Amino acid sequence: MTLDDLSVLASPAVDDWLRELQQSAQDELRLQNVLRGRLPAGVARAAAELIWLRRKAVAKFPGGRVRWFDREGYEQSTGELISEYRAKRFAEAERICDACAGIGGDGVALAAHAEVVGVEVSPARCGMTRLNARDVGCHRLQTVCADATRWLPPHDFVFLDPSRRKGHQRFVTVQELTPSWDFCVEGATSARGAAIKLSPLMHPEDYYLDAEIEFLSSKGECRDQTLWFGALKRGRLRATVLPSGESVSVDDPSCDEVAPVGEWVYVPDPAVARAALSAQCAARFGLRLVSRDLEIVTGDQLVETALLRAYRVAAVIPWERKLLRKELRRLNARPEVVVRRGTRASEEQLRSLFPKKGERRMAALALNAPKCSVVVLSDLG
Repeated sequence: MTLDDLSVLASPAVDDWLRELQQSAQDELRLQNVLRGRLPAGVARAAAELIWLRRKAVAKFPGGRVRWFDREGYEQSTGELISEYRAKRFAEAERICDACAGIGGDGVALAAHAEVVGVEVSPARCGMTRLNARDVGCHRLQTVCADATRWLPPHDFVFLDPSRRKGHQRFVTVQELTPSWDFCVEGATSARGAAIKLSPLMHPEDYYLDAEIEFLSSKGECRDQTLWFGALKRGRLRATVLPSGESVSVDDPSCDEVAPVGEWVYVPDPAVARAALSAQCAARFGLRLVSRDLEIVTGDQLVETALLRAYRVAAVIPWERKLLRKELRRLNARPEVVVRRGTRASEEQLRSLFPKKGERRMAALALNAPKCSVVVLSDLG
């Protein structure tokens, strides 16, 4: 999407028309035909993509705060829950620089706490940021079209969101980021306080920094890794689950006790598992580890927390093909949820071990570790 395309789409008459089309039930082909009948070809393509992304964005931006984006900007943007949670830590800031501002989702959230200047090299995305700020009445966010590696405005706090992909290729190391990792670290360490947003797939052992690492999950998926510096740093390693806001830290007491599977098995939230903080969760709730090699805990009591998903144990079966199939047939079981720990087998390979028929809906937790190679079955409500 070009800046010229955006100017046409943002005009009041076209914007209202796009809103109507977004709410319609027209399929993609018919929608494109309708758009081509009223808009120039290039603008029609941009409009079709925008409508498709807006329909998809309902889950990511449930409040409708962000409405203007292209595909790459949308895919790299922060979801509403996470951006609002993260922005609260900037409450002491006076002037924030949002380097690599993208489509402005984080900038709008940050502007609830301080004056924000967003720096973005793409003229089209600068336009998207301005529109997103305008739509929600955000007056404390300014946008400057510039190369952040050459110029940053005066600030005491900085938020850095480097690009983590090229086309459809996602980066998994910090050395691949744009702007460079060295630029991001220099910017973060020279400010009073700073945050760098990274992919949760990136590896903390690569950083070698005096920073707090926080893994964030939203609606059951680990979606974000944030590095906190200076005045914003509160610890070493943390996992936080949204929307509940429950959090666990590596500095919390941990449990080393290993016990057989009890009445309940608990699968940590993906952010907790990514941060390897299951032992801290076990200690907090009086539970035990199934194995020191697995991010799974167990106990004989029900614990209700967003940090752990509870499964009541119906059967524990040794990991042996014939015995497993026999017990599943006896239980008339049809596993619908498969959780894997300690095995390279894919979910499809594991499902091939199960009978293809069964009326009893169950979850299967395949646990493969020294002295603990079992399949735990739990009924699904």
